[in-house]
Formats: sequence, structure tokens, C-alpha cells
Amino acid sequence: MSATQPTFIYNGSTMSANSVISVADANNEDSALYTYTLKLSCTQLIFSSPEMKVGSTYTIFNGDNVITDINMTSNLTKVGSSSGGPDGGGHGPGGW
Repeated sequence: MSATQPTFIYNGSTMSANSVISVADANNEDSALYTYTLKLSCTQLIFSSPEMKVGSTYTIFNGDNVITDINMTSNLTKVGSSSGGPDGGGHGPGGW
């Protein structure tokens, strides 16, 4: 998989249904790049934005709580566990 604009894949802690998830520039956490209210619980988040830049750090929030910081080391940055895909398995041949 390749990305033409900065994209991150996060796999980690459970984010509950009806919770508000946001992604913000770690240097300007008061200004979210994206905010969304989850319809279902999930443990994975894929996010891409032309506003993100390789070499910058972004923060995922669940409400006011920080889930994790994402250091964009390349156009496609993966953070978290590589197992437990939507079907209970991994992420296909080769995993992450």
C-alpha cells in the first residue's frame, strides 16, 4: 500500500460508540483537522489529509483524552498492534 498524501493507520485501544474522535496538530491541539462522532465502537482509525506533513506530529483524541501521538515519518505511517483486523485476523499477507 502506498499513499500520495500523508496517511496514518492507527490500531490500538477501543474507541466507544458515540464518542467524539478528533485529530489535531500536536503543536496546535486547539485546532482539530478532523472531528467525528463514532457510530460504532472500533479499535482502528485510518486518516489522511492534505493538511498533514511528513515530519510533523499529530494527536488522536477521544473526547478530551489523548489516545496517542502520531509521528508522521513517511507518507504512510502505521502505529499500534498489527493483529486483530476487522475479521479477527491480521492485515492480510505480510501484515503491516
